[in-house]
Amino acid sequence: MKNIYKIDGTPLVNGLDDFLAGCNVNYQYDEASDTFYVITRVFKKRPDGSLQYPFVRQPTLSNSVSAYDLAVNEGWYLVINAGVGQGIVIQNGVAVVDESPVVHEGALALTIDSNGDFGYLNYTDTAGKAQSLIANGIVSAVCGFFPLIDNYEKCTIPDVAGTDVSGWANAQRQIVGQYENGDYCIITGEGRNFASSVGFSIERAQDICKQLGLRFAYNCDGGGSTQTVLGTKNINHVYETPTGRKVESYIVFNGSSQYAIPNAS
Repeated sequence: MKNIYKIDGTPLVNGLDDFLAGCNVNYQYDEASDTFYVITRVFKKRPDGSLQYPFVRQPTLSNSVSAYDLAVNEGWYLVINAGVGQGIVIQNGVAVVDESPVVHEGALALTIDSNGDFGYLNYTDTAGKAQSLIANGIVSAVCGFFPLIDNYEKCTIPDVAGTDVSGWANAQRQIVGQYENGDYCIITGEGRNFASSVGFSIERAQDICKQLGLRFAYNCDGGGSTQTVLGTKNINHVYETPTGRKVESYIVFNGSSQYAIPNAS
């Protein structure tokens, strides 16, 4: 993992090597579902003892960049697609979006508190709730779909309007979670004509999260937008356009517990 380079061939700098020392990437195959997937474990406590947290990043209110674009342009060390850009989006303690969802009604928002821990908001109408979340220590939130595991147990999957996700269909999936010690887990499931990969059903995704011993897991936006970028390398198959589907909101890491865009002037 040390030999990662920019497109122009120059080595990546700005602390990526240190970030890589605080994470593991493993490629897996699930025979039960005939699905290839990638597990990225990011240590909450880095080798030097400092902490690193995930953050929500929504650079604009329109679909203008892919995960790859965001990683290259802003210098984040790890970027994954996260949500649908509506409902509730909190970025660095500020409500970027606070409205009722137009599509995917019934989805449950992913939250990240001031200790860098994942949770979720159980809601039917999100409008006006962002400020109360912020007042109670939530620094990041995004509307993907719903939790899969909570307190080590499988969650009941809600009906979500306008999607077959709640129909347990096999598909590419982007899942985030946490282990007992607080380390972060990102599961990127392949599908749709990648090799022979079929993709996870929701039920199978829950089984894999249980097998990994996750105390919490959440199903982010997936399908054709599924993309995990480490440094400036896609570590899964890219499904749409050369650099991936352009979406609105992402989960990002900068190797720190403080929100800061690495390449910001």
